[in-house]
Amino acid sequence: MSLDPDVAQGLVVSGAGMVLVFLALGLLMLVIVGLDRLFRPREQGENLSPSLPQPQPEAPPAPAEVDGEVVAAISVALAHLLAEPKPVISFKKTTRTSVAGGAWKTFGRQHIMNSRKAKETPW
Repeated sequence: MSLDPDVAQGLVVSGAGMVLVFLALGLLMLVIVGLDRLFRPREQGENLSPSLPQPQPEAPPAPAEVDGEVVAAISVALAHLLAEPKPVISFKKTTRTSVAGGAWKTFGRQHIMNSRKAKETPW
């Protein structure tokens, strides 16, 4: 049993393409791992130049005294914000009617019944 030359060539091209894709993905993985190791932040013990002084973190500033006028202004702003009327959202509860076949079937039946009615009433 021999393969058609076109089928054999298709298999070779498919195999070569798959090998090329996985090689490219492997190379990309190696580049990413290398860049990660190159640019990873170092720990304090891994510092390359120990002669440079380490910057000391600054202490947080002491809490300042809050003026009474500031407290009053914040209180007024909060009271104004909370006093604004909020929109009331209401939901109307609906009940489903159990119709065999669903709403579309009912609509279709109603449409047919309406089309059978006389166009003009006799009285």
